[in-house]
Amino acid sequence: LGGKAVSSIRVVVWGKDHVVTVSQSSKTVWYASGEYMGKVVSAKGRTARDAAGNWKTQAHALGG
Repeated sequence: LGGKAVSSIRVVVWGKDHVVTVSQSSKTVWYASGEYMGKVVSAKGRTARDAAGNWKTQAHALGG
């Protein structure tokens, strides 16, 4: 992922905890990446929280 800042965020999807890595690539561009149901899910947002929220939305779409 590379970037300026990298951290981990705990995201709950369908009642289960998942650790998502968030990375800042510019002032207002963040990427979240993590594994869900054996697949790598990635999402983008304007903040780390936005990126993690978008990751959660994509994970929800995969079912649970």
